[in-house]
Amino acid sequence: MIGQTLSHYRILEQLGRGGMGVVYRSRDERLERDVAIKLLPEGALADPEARQRFRREALALSRLNHPAIATVHDFDSQDGIDFLVMEYVDGETLASRIAAGPLAPDEVAAFGARIAEALEAAHEQGVIHRDLKPGNIMITRRGDVKVLDFGLASLLQTAERPGGGWVTTQTDVKLGTLPYMAPEQLLGKSTDARTDLHALGVVLFEMATGLPAFGDDNTYSILIRSASVTPTAPAELVPGPATVAPARPLQCW
Repeated sequence: MIGQTLSHYRILEQLGRGGMGVVYRSRDERLERDVAIKLLPEGALADPEARQRFRREALALSRLNHPAIATVHDFDSQDGIDFLVMEYVDGETLASRIAAGPLAPDEVAAFGARIAEALEAAHEQGVIHRDLKPGNIMITRRGDVKVLDFGLASLLQTAERPGGGWVTTQTDVKLGTLPYMAPEQLLGKSTDARTDLHALGVVLFEMATGLPAFGDDNTYSILIRSASVTPTAPAELVPGPATVAPARPLQCW
Protein backbone atom coordinates (compact mmCIF):
# COMPACT_ATOMS: atom_id res chain seq x y z
CA MET A 1 0.00 0.00 0.00
CA ILE A 2 2.96 2.36 0.45
CA GLY A 3 2.71 5.19 -2.07
CA GLN A 4 -0.87 4.40 -3.03
CA THR A 5 -3.79 6.79 -2.50
CA LEU A 6 -7.12 6.06 -0.85
CA SER A 7 -9.56 8.87 -1.55
CA HIS A 8 -7.36 11.94 -0.90
CA TYR A 9 -5.06 10.16 1.58
CA ARG A 10 -1.58 9.15 0.41
CA ILE A 11 -0.14 6.12 2.26
CA LEU A 12 3.33 6.84 3.64
CA GLU A 13 4.38 4.04 6.01
CA GLN A 14 3.02 1.12 8.02
CA LEU A 15 2.69 1.81 11.73
CA GLY A 16 1.27 -1.46 12.99
CA ARG A 17 -0.77 -4.56 12.31
CA GLY A 18 -3.39 -6.31 14.44
CA GLY A 19 -6.57 -8.31 14.43
CA MET A 20 -8.63 -5.21 13.71
CA GLY A 21 -6.62 -4.06 10.73
CA VAL A 22 -3.37 -2.58 9.45
CA VAL A 23 -2.50 1.01 10.38
CA TYR A 24 -0.59 3.40 8.13
CA ARG A 25 0.67 6.91 8.55
CA SER A 26 -0.85 8.82 5.65
CA ARG A 27 -1.01 12.33 4.26
CA ASP A 28 -4.32 14.12 3.97
CA GLU A 29 -3.63 16.00 0.74
CA ARG A 30 -6.63 18.26 1.13
CA LEU A 31 -5.89 19.56 4.64
CA GLU A 32 -2.12 18.96 4.39
CA ARG A 33 -1.77 17.04 7.64
CA ASP A 34 -0.65 13.57 8.68
CA VAL A 35 -3.36 11.11 9.72
CA ALA A 36 -3.50 7.45 10.70
CA ILE A 37 -5.49 5.16 8.41
CA LYS A 38 -6.68 1.78 9.64
CA LEU A 39 -7.57 -0.70 6.89
CA LEU A 40 -10.28 -2.96 8.28
CA PRO A 41 -9.95 -6.73 7.90
CA GLU A 42 -11.24 -8.11 4.62
CA GLY A 43 -14.86 -9.20 5.00
CA ALA A 44 -15.37 -7.34 8.27
CA LEU A 45 -18.21 -5.41 6.66
CA ALA A 46 -19.68 -8.13 4.52
CA ASP A 47 -22.88 -6.46 3.30
CA PRO A 48 -24.31 -2.95 2.71
CA GLU A 49 -26.42 -3.08 5.86
CA ALA A 50 -23.37 -3.86 8.01
CA ARG A 51 -21.38 -1.10 6.31
CA GLN A 52 -24.14 1.43 6.87
CA ARG A 53 -24.42 0.44 10.53
CA PHE A 54 -20.65 0.78 10.91
CA ARG A 55 -20.78 4.22 9.29
CA ARG A 56 -23.46 5.41 11.74
CA GLU A 57 -21.51 4.20 14.75
CA ALA A 58 -18.22 5.58 13.38
CA LEU A 59 -20.01 8.93 13.21
CA ALA A 60 -20.84 8.59 16.91
CA LEU A 61 -17.17 7.89 17.63
CA SER A 62 -16.13 10.97 15.68
CA ARG A 63 -18.14 13.06 18.13
CA LEU A 64 -16.03 11.98 21.09
CA ASN A 65 -14.16 15.10 22.11
CA HIS A 66 -11.48 14.63 24.74
CA PRO A 67 -7.74 15.42 24.65
CA ALA A 68 -6.88 11.88 25.77
CA ILE A 69 -8.91 10.21 23.00
CA ALA A 70 -7.54 9.94 19.45
CA THR A 71 -10.13 11.51 17.16
CA VAL A 72 -11.89 9.62 14.36
CA HIS A 73 -11.97 11.89 11.28
CA ASP A 74 -13.56 9.81 8.54
CA PHE A 75 -14.78 6.41 7.34
CA ASP A 76 -14.67 5.49 3.65
CA SER A 77 -14.35 2.66 1.16
CA GLN A 78 -12.43 2.36 -2.10
CA ASP A 79 -11.90 -0.61 -4.40
CA GLY A 80 -13.35 -2.96 -1.79
CA ILE A 81 -11.11 -1.58 0.98
CA ASP A 82 -12.88 -0.21 4.06
CA PHE A 83 -10.85 2.20 6.15
CA LEU A 84 -11.05 4.56 9.11
CA VAL A 85 -9.17 7.84 9.18
CA MET A 86 -7.97 8.84 12.63
CA GLU A 87 -5.78 11.39 14.34
CA TYR A 88 -2.10 10.60 13.90
CA VAL A 89 -0.34 10.42 17.27
CA ASP A 90 3.43 10.81 17.26
CA GLY A 91 5.01 8.93 20.14
CA GLU A 92 5.35 5.43 21.54
CA THR A 93 2.84 2.90 22.81
CA LEU A 94 2.46 2.26 26.50
CA ALA A 95 3.35 -1.35 25.68
CA SER A 96 6.73 -0.18 24.41
CA ARG A 97 7.28 1.90 27.54
CA ILE A 98 6.38 -1.04 29.81
CA ALA A 99 8.72 -3.36 27.87
CA ALA A 100 11.61 -1.30 29.23
CA GLY A 101 10.50 -2.05 32.80
CA PRO A 102 8.01 -0.88 35.43
CA LEU A 103 7.03 2.77 35.31
CA ALA A 104 7.75 5.17 38.14
CA PRO A 105 4.85 5.53 40.59
CA ASP A 106 4.17 9.13 39.55
CA GLU A 107 3.95 8.06 35.91
CA VAL A 108 1.56 5.24 36.80
CA ALA A 109 -0.64 7.72 38.63
CA ALA A 110 -0.51 10.39 35.91
CA PHE A 111 -1.04 8.07 32.96
CA GLY A 112 -3.69 6.07 34.81
CA ALA A 113 -5.65 9.23 35.62
CA ARG A 114 -5.64 10.34 31.99
CA ILE A 115 -6.75 6.92 30.75
CA ALA A 116 -9.55 6.95 33.33
CA GLU A 117 -10.63 10.42 32.17
CA ALA A 118 -10.77 9.18 28.55
CA LEU A 119 -12.88 6.20 29.59
CA GLU A 120 -15.22 8.43 31.59
CA ALA A 121 -15.72 10.79 28.64
CA ALA A 122 -16.50 7.90 26.30
CA HIS A 123 -18.77 6.10 28.76
CA GLU A 124 -20.79 9.28 29.19
CA GLN A 125 -21.50 9.06 25.45
CA GLY A 126 -22.37 5.37 25.68
CA VAL A 127 -19.14 4.22 24.00
CA ILE A 128 -17.27 1.23 25.47
CA HIS A 129 -13.70 0.52 24.37
CA ARG A 130 -13.70 -3.28 24.91
CA ASP A 131 -10.07 -3.65 23.84
CA LEU A 132 -8.14 -1.42 26.25
CA LYS A 133 -4.53 -2.56 26.51
CA PRO A 134 -1.06 -0.97 26.52
CA GLY A 135 -0.79 -1.41 22.76
CA ASN A 136 -3.83 0.83 22.27
CA ILE A 137 -2.50 3.63 24.48
CA MET A 138 0.00 6.11 23.11
CA ILE A 139 2.39 8.31 25.06
CA THR A 140 3.13 11.38 22.95
CA ARG A 141 6.51 13.05 22.73
CA ARG A 142 5.20 15.67 25.16
CA GLY A 143 4.22 13.00 27.67
CA ASP A 144 0.48 13.17 27.05
CA VAL A 145 -1.79 10.11 26.86
CA LYS A 146 -3.93 9.22 23.83
CA VAL A 147 -6.24 6.20 23.86
CA LEU A 148 -6.61 4.65 20.39
CA ASP A 149 -9.21 2.42 18.74
CA PHE A 150 -12.06 3.53 20.98
CA GLY A 151 -15.10 1.39 20.26
CA LEU A 152 -13.56 -0.27 17.22
CA ALA A 153 -13.96 -3.76 18.68
CA SER A 154 -17.61 -2.93 19.29
CA LEU A 155 -18.09 -1.60 15.77
CA LEU A 156 -16.66 -4.70 14.14
CA GLN A 157 -18.55 -6.94 16.54
CA THR A 158 -21.79 -5.09 15.79
CA ALA A 159 -21.16 -5.29 12.08
CA GLU A 160 -20.51 -9.00 12.16
CA ARG A 161 -22.90 -10.13 14.92
CA PRO A 162 -25.65 -7.58 15.63
CA GLY A 163 -27.20 -9.59 18.46
CA GLY A 164 -24.19 -11.47 19.75
CA GLY A 165 -21.48 -11.06 22.33
CA TRP A 166 -17.72 -11.18 22.10
CA VAL A 167 -16.34 -14.43 20.77
CA THR A 168 -12.90 -15.50 21.93
CA THR A 169 -10.75 -17.17 19.29
CA GLN A 170 -7.18 -18.32 18.99
CA THR A 171 -6.57 -15.18 16.92
CA ASP A 172 -7.39 -13.11 20.01
CA VAL A 173 -4.84 -15.12 21.99
CA LYS A 174 -2.08 -14.47 19.44
CA LEU A 175 -2.88 -10.77 19.42
CA GLY A 176 -2.22 -10.56 23.15
CA THR A 177 -5.55 -8.89 23.95
CA LEU A 178 -6.71 -11.86 26.00
CA PRO A 179 -4.89 -10.96 29.26
CA TYR A 180 -6.86 -7.70 29.45
CA MET A 181 -10.31 -9.13 28.78
CA ALA A 182 -12.83 -9.26 31.62
CA PRO A 183 -14.41 -12.62 32.55
CA GLU A 184 -17.72 -11.65 30.92
CA GLN A 185 -15.91 -11.09 27.62
CA LEU A 186 -14.19 -14.47 27.84
CA LEU A 187 -17.56 -16.08 28.57
CA GLY A 188 -19.28 -14.33 25.65
CA LYS A 189 -21.62 -12.40 27.95
CA SER A 190 -22.79 -8.80 27.54
CA THR A 191 -20.27 -6.07 28.29
CA ASP A 192 -20.57 -2.54 29.66
CA ALA A 193 -18.43 0.21 31.19
CA ARG A 194 -17.21 -2.15 33.92
CA THR A 195 -15.48 -4.21 31.25
CA ASP A 196 -13.21 -1.25 30.53
CA LEU A 197 -12.61 -0.73 34.25
CA HIS A 198 -11.36 -4.31 34.54
CA ALA A 199 -8.95 -3.69 31.65
CA LEU A 200 -7.81 -0.43 33.25
CA GLY A 201 -7.01 -2.26 36.47
CA VAL A 202 -4.94 -4.80 34.56
CA VAL A 203 -3.13 -2.02 32.66
CA LEU A 204 -2.36 -0.18 35.93
CA PHE A 205 -0.96 -3.38 37.44
CA GLU A 206 1.24 -3.92 34.40
CA MET A 207 2.49 -0.33 34.44
CA ALA A 208 3.43 -0.67 38.12
CA THR A 209 5.11 -4.09 37.84
CA GLY A 210 6.06 -4.65 34.20
CA LEU A 211 4.21 -7.98 34.46
CA PRO A 212 0.73 -9.16 33.32
CA ALA A 213 -1.74 -9.40 36.19
CA PHE A 214 -3.21 -12.78 35.20
CA GLY A 215 -0.53 -14.25 32.95
CA ASP A 216 -0.45 -14.39 29.19
CA ASP A 217 -0.95 -18.05 28.36
CA ASN A 218 -4.16 -19.83 27.32
CA THR A 219 -7.82 -18.87 27.44
CA TYR A 220 -8.94 -21.30 30.13
CA SER A 221 -6.17 -20.47 32.60
CA ILE A 222 -6.66 -16.72 32.26
CA LEU A 223 -10.41 -17.12 32.64
CA ILE A 224 -10.00 -18.99 35.92
CA ARG A 225 -7.41 -16.61 37.33
CA SER A 226 -9.16 -13.38 36.30
CA ALA A 227 -12.43 -14.58 37.85
CA SER A 228 -11.08 -15.91 41.13
CA VAL A 229 -7.46 -15.03 41.87
CA THR A 230 -6.15 -11.86 43.49
CA PRO A 231 -2.97 -10.81 41.66
CA THR A 232 0.21 -10.60 43.70
CA ALA A 233 0.40 -7.18 45.33
CA PRO A 234 2.48 -4.85 43.13
CA ALA A 235 4.44 -3.76 46.23
CA GLU A 236 5.69 -7.34 46.58
CA LEU A 237 6.89 -7.37 42.97
CA VAL A 238 8.30 -3.85 42.79
CA PRO A 239 8.77 -2.43 46.30
CA GLY A 240 8.07 1.27 46.56
CA PRO A 241 6.20 3.63 48.89
CA ALA A 242 3.69 4.75 46.25
CA THR A 243 2.73 1.29 44.98
CA VAL A 244 -0.84 0.33 45.79
CA ALA A 245 -2.08 -3.26 46.03
CA PRO A 246 -5.58 -4.32 44.91
CA ALA A 247 -7.92 -4.99 47.84
CA ARG A 248 -9.81 -7.89 46.27
CA PRO A 249 -10.30 -9.72 42.98
CA LEU A 250 -11.95 -7.65 40.26
CA GLN A 251 -15.56 -8.74 39.67
CA CYS A 252 -17.09 -7.23 36.56
CA TRP A 253 -20.34 -9.09 35.91
